[in-house]
Amino acid sequence: MKPGFPILMYHALWPAGLSPAEVDAHCRRDPQLADPGARRYALDAAVFDRQLEQLARHAAPMAAQWDDLARGRGAPRQAWITFDDGHASNHELALPLLRRRGLRAAFFITTDWIGAERFMTPAMLRALRDAGMLLGSHGCSHRYLSDLTTAELDRELRESKARLEELLSEEIPALALPGGRGDGRVRERARAAGYRYLFTSRVGLAPPEGDPLALPRVPIVNDLPEEFLSRLLAGETAELARMARGARRREFARRMLGNRIYDRLRGWVMRE
Repeated sequence: MKPGFPILMYHALWPAGLSPAEVDAHCRRDPQLADPGARRYALDAAVFDRQLEQLARHAAPMAAQWDDLARGRGAPRQAWITFDDGHASNHELALPLLRRRGLRAAFFITTDWIGAERFMTPAMLRALRDAGMLLGSHGCSHRYLSDLTTAELDRELRESKARLEELLSEEIPALALPGGRGDGRVRERARAAGYRYLFTSRVGLAPPEGDPLALPRVPIVNDLPEEFLSRLLAGETAELARMARGARRREFARRMLGNRIYDRLRGWVMRE
C-alpha cells in the first residue's frame, strides 16, 4: 500500500444503544437503510463516536476550506471524514458528536433527496455549514454517472451544484461519485462543470501529491474489526490492502456485467 492519508467514507448512523433486534426494526422503517446492501454502510453512533475519539487523538484535524484541504494534504497524520447521500442522521447524530470532539467533516448531498423522508432538509444543510462543515455534491438523483448520456451527466453535475450553491450561498467545488461509478468522461465533464475535487470509492490512501480529481477513500462499514481504524492511523495497512483487492475484484465484475446486472446479482446475494 503506497504511503498516503485516509479519507474515511461514511453514510448513515443509527442511534447508540440499540439491541440487534432494535437495529433491524429501525433500519426496516428507514427507506434508505431497508436495503441490506445500504445497511452494511450504516454505523452505530457509539462506534462512530469511538472512531472520532481515535481521530481526535491521533490524526490532524481537517482543514476549514476545500482549498485548504488541497494545500494541507501533506500534513502529518492528516485524515478526512466524509459522508455520502445526505441522510438525516448526519445532522441528528453525526453533527453533535463531531462538534463535541472539535472535528470537521465533509458531507456530499444527493440534491433530489433534500427534504425527502429521512434525508436532510435545507435547514439541516445550513446548520452543517454554520457549524463549519464542508458540503459537496453527490449528484441530483444518485444515478451512476458513468451510465448517463453526456446531456444527462451534465445536468446531474451542474444542477446539483447550482442547487447547493443557491441553498448555502457558497461555492460547491467538490463532488463524490454516486456508487463510486465514474470514468474519464465523468472526470472531464466534472472539471468543465467547475468541480476541483472529485472523491471516488476506489479503496486506498490518498497520496500527498495525488490528483484532486481522483481521490480514493476508505469505506467504513459495520462489519469492520473494531480495531481497524486505530491500526490504520498507526500506519498498519494490511487490512486496507485486503479491502482494496476485494474492491478491484468487484470492479472487474461490474465492468464485465454492467452496473444493472451486477447490482441485481449483488442484491440477490445480500438477501440470501
